[in-house]
Amino acid sequence: MAELRALVLGGGKGTRMKSSVPKLLHKICGKSMLSWVVDAVSDAGVEKVLIVTSPQIADSDEIQQMSASLISQDIPLGTGHALLQARNELESFDGNWLIVNGDTPAIRPASFSSLIQKHESSGAFITVMTSHHPFNGNMGLISRKHDTDDINAIVEYGDEDYDVNVSSEFNVGAYCIRSELLPAVIGKIPESSTNEFYITRLVEIAYAEGLLVDSYTIEDSSETIGVNTLHDLSRARLVLQNRINTYWLLNGVDIVEPCYIEISAHIDKDSVIYQNTSLQGDTHIGKGSKIGPNSRLLDTSVGADCNIFESVIESSTIGNAVNIGPFSHIRHGSYIESGVKIGNFAEIKNSRIGKEALIGHFSYLGDCFIGNKVNIGAGTITCNFDGKEKHQTIIEEGAFIGSDTKLIAPVKVGSNAITGAGSVVTKDVRSGTTVVGMPARPIDRKTPLSSDSNKEGAHSGY
Repeated sequence: MAELRALVLGGGKGTRMKSSVPKLLHKICGKSMLSWVVDAVSDAGVEKVLIVTSPQIADSDEIQQMSASLISQDIPLGTGHALLQARNELESFDGNWLIVNGDTPAIRPASFSSLIQKHESSGAFITVMTSHHPFNGNMGLISRKHDTDDINAIVEYGDEDYDVNVSSEFNVGAYCIRSELLPAVIGKIPESSTNEFYITRLVEIAYAEGLLVDSYTIEDSSETIGVNTLHDLSRARLVLQNRINTYWLLNGVDIVEPCYIEISAHIDKDSVIYQNTSLQGDTHIGKGSKIGPNSRLLDTSVGADCNIFESVIESSTIGNAVNIGPFSHIRHGSYIESGVKIGNFAEIKNSRIGKEALIGHFSYLGDCFIGNKVNIGAGTITCNFDGKEKHQTIIEEGAFIGSDTKLIAPVKVGSNAITGAGSVVTKDVRSGTTVVGMPARPIDRKTPLSSDSNKEGAHSGY
């Protein structure tokens, strides 16, 4: 088997997208269009990937992180012009080149492998990936000689002789080419009427030179989609989302569509993902958990047997058997330990919530540490920002925080302490103490609250 490299053509302007985002950097299920192509050719066994692209795309962080070499196409003048920018690399390599349009994100690695195998077995100069069932309506047509069935040209959409009644075979936008024969033909690509150069002209040049042109026909029409507009992007997303969902459905995960699940998410078996739920980034769902409906999880790890209902969780860790929602928001940096129950309209930010804590509803807990089996009453707020800095609130194991309590950080509530409803806690509360009032002061739990208990100075020094 000859050595194999790939060249991804990605220098076009993408004006039909009508977007300020470069076409190949548009995301599909959590990964850029270009990344889908680069990953697919790499998985097909390509040893080195080169990308011909514009300077604007080349400077992006995502492209810089790819394991590929970049070739700049300063002025985009078509796929053939992109090929010419890589001429030195193409001609100095002794092997086969897999050349792919960068806007074909749905081609599977197995299809690239089949194209390569067909090319090597036939000994052709160029092997073209074709389809009889195109996903797009503007793909180039394969022209064959009537008497020999040899491929003699690719007719571009918009050319005068473009006629789907003559040919029903279409160019997908992927080619395998023998490098040793490239020098004889690459410089002969003609300039079009629009002052551009097209890689497809290599086919008619090769045919005229007596070089063999072969084809590999792809059967799955969904792989053939080329993205030129945001509508095409939406169709590609449906195709790739269906593949992702199918994978998880075949691996023991129940999915109630529609759902948005990115390629980087991981779901353990026996989990259920309900409708209108998004799993994004580095998100992991543990065995037997139920997520949704109407939930969004981003870069979050969820343990086993959790229930997350109509809530948003970002960059956080959720333990086992946790219940969250509806309408709660767990923000970045939070760690919710096992057995916690968080009801509706709670917001938790950069906090650790201990095992079996109960946060019923209508609460804001920011920059705090909550011990095991703490009860947080409705309307509780940690006042963590003094206008300049954030401060921490600590509530130790077994404490009971009454409804509508305001905790003015930095402050600590000791184990098994109690705050009365409506309390404003401005000082640390000792373990086992009950405090009430505004500002909160300790009372004797064994005697009723007297009219003197809230007087200035009573029980000072707690």
